Amino acid sequence: MKKTKQILSILLAILMIVLLTPMAFASNIVKGDVGNIHWELDRDSGSLTISGGGAMPDFYNLNAEPWSRTYVRSVEVMNGITTIGEHAFDSCKNLTSVSLPNSLQSIRKYAFSNCSNIETISIPESVTSIESWAFSSCTLLSEINVPKDITVISDKTFAHCSSLTNLVLPDNIRSIGDSAFSGCTRLASINIPKKVVSIGEGAFNSCEALTSITLPDELASIGGSAFRGCKELKTVIVPNSVQTIDESAFRECANLTDITFSNSVTEIADWMFYKSEKLQSFIVPNKVKYIRYQAFNYCSFLSEVFIPKSVTTIEEYAFRSCSRLSDVYYEGTEEEWNTITISSNNNSLRSATIHYNADPSIWVPQEANPYNLGEETYSFDNFSDDHSAGHCFGMSMTSSGYYNDFLDISILGDSTVLYDYENNDTVRAPICYYQARQGSRAAAAIVAGGSAYKNQTANIAADWTSVVNYVKNHASDDKGILQIGFRGQNRDRNGNLVSGGHAINFLRYENVDGQDRIYAYDNNFPEEETYFYMDSTGAVRQTPHATFRVSITSIALRNVAIYFNLVGSFDLSRVIYTTPDEIRIEGLTPYLMDGDVEMGEHIMYELPDDVTNVRIIPQFDGATFTYLEKEYRFDAVDADTYGVLTLSSTEDGTGTLVIENAPTTPDQPDTPDTPDPEPQDLCPWCGQEHVGFFQGIIGWFHGLLARIFGARY
Repeated sequence: MKKTKQILSILLAILMIVLLTPMAFASNIVKGDVGNIHWELDRDSGSLTISGGGAMPDFYNLNAEPWSRTYVRSVEVMNGITTIGEHAFDSCKNLTSVSLPNSLQSIRKYAFSNCSNIETISIPESVTSIESWAFSSCTLLSEINVPKDITVISDKTFAHCSSLTNLVLPDNIRSIGDSAFSGCTRLASINIPKKVVSIGEGAFNSCEALTSITLPDELASIGGSAFRGCKELKTVIVPNSVQTIDESAFRECANLTDITFSNSVTEIADWMFYKSEKLQSFIVPNKVKYIRYQAFNYCSFLSEVFIPKSVTTIEEYAFRSCSRLSDVYYEGTEEEWNTITISSNNNSLRSATIHYNADPSIWVPQEANPYNLGEETYSFDNFSDDHSAGHCFGMSMTSSGYYNDFLDISILGDSTVLYDYENNDTVRAPICYYQARQGSRAAAAIVAGGSAYKNQTANIAADWTSVVNYVKNHASDDKGILQIGFRGQNRDRNGNLVSGGHAINFLRYENVDGQDRIYAYDNNFPEEETYFYMDSTGAVRQTPHATFRVSITSIALRNVAIYFNLVGSFDLSRVIYTTPDEIRIEGLTPYLMDGDVEMGEHIMYELPDDVTNVRIIPQFDGATFTYLEKEYRFDAVDADTYGVLTLSSTEDGTGTLVIENAPTTPDQPDTPDTPDPEPQDLCPWCGQEHVGFFQGIIGWFHGLLARIFGARY
């Protein structure tokens, strides 16, 4: 019996050795060949390596690739591969790291679509083509480069990349495809290269954080819903090169206050400004024949509109629910107005006052007229208060008043005759408040040129080109709405460029014998126009008389009109200031404000009228913010610290900040799908999982021994 037990024990040991040998030597590395590539996946680490030469094959659907998407956590594509195939890494939801070779030339459709855990990716400059959907729904992707030789942003390439905050496109881009950036809800800024000729349907649809966009001079078409739902977009200038703007292009742009339309378009398409409530005035271009269905429906702040004689049809609901529409300026006669076909549900338009024979060449929206602050003037004392000594805003009423026929040139220089309504808190206080925060003479200015203004590095050639191109296409802005601030050779003791210079009104652009000129009004020479030009040495100069004794160092375009959209409703008790990245206010979007070279950038939060307190989360220890001239500071903070600021009910009060310590509720990125459970290694003979198979064998042997030897075993 003893010998039998020994034999059985030996047999059992031998069997266990035989069975366990595959487990001991089995590797969790799987590999194979497909087309002209070799792939190798370490399922333990999740590392996938692709090698070989030429183009990877297209896989066409999610089930065609030979590796398991569940395992893949990192991808290294080796040198020699020229193309990432269709769907190659689509829906690799655990993929976090990608390395691409310099041999790569193209990335095909859906290549990295739905890779929801990739945060950054570096695309080699050798890549010349990125196809549709290539990075769509990469919801954590916050940073990506676009190689310089890419000419097309294809349809939906970056659609629903909801963590993408900014993107620089290369100069060679010629078109932006349908829905290319649709649903990029955190995209705050993007440059549109100057060679772009078309922006596709829905290209920036629902880019809710996008605050501004500069459209290039070669742009020919804007697709339907291109900027629909861009809730923070405030100012848009559509160049005259644009011939078609399709329906809903600026629909539901809730904060759009100022837009200049191309003079080349022939219709205001369906739903164009539907529910863009803050739009206050609009000039219909002089080639437009049709104002289409619901074009301005629910533009509840629209107070006035200019309509040219070219308009023949105003379709149903075009001006429905425009409750503030009070004045319509019509280029033609009353008889001509009566020939226009105005469909039903346009009661707002019918009840407005019609001003006939309006001159489009001099028409300026009425609401803006009193506030077209244009020139550094003689009325400095009118613009001083507790916020700033001297003239807190370096532009006032004289030249814009003169060129709008508000002011006779014979009284220039006599500050006592300036309009009394300019010397009041409604106008003065917000100007000074902005200026005090920004350290800028051009309060709340939109800077479209002016390198020294931003980074102390003058680039006069680039600045001059920017100004010339702008003035060429904005003849209607020559009444003081737009300013060109010229900065002289002003440097501090360390040699840095500092604030200074002079603000003027531009009048028009003219090319004389091949020389670009910008004619302007300079209050130092009130009897005549002067003009600015770039000489053969690359210096910008003023003639026949010059405010500057040296050539001009840098230029800044400043749009004052955008600032005055706030006038009349500006409430200092509803504004919080800070510098970037110090605090976050739950539920609110910050507005970036450019200060001068000494002050740098500031952030402004506008507080909704219907809230009495806000929750402020410091981003680091020592973070500060300013509310009603008082600075608040967070000290000894941790990840759970936040402050509740109870707002003041008056502009001369202060708020109450209570620091608390509780879990914050910041915006969370989309939670990636839970990966499928990793399968166990399989027995090469039976196909079952090793662990379950071995446990079954061992149990069977124990049962056999128990039956042979009973309880003694």
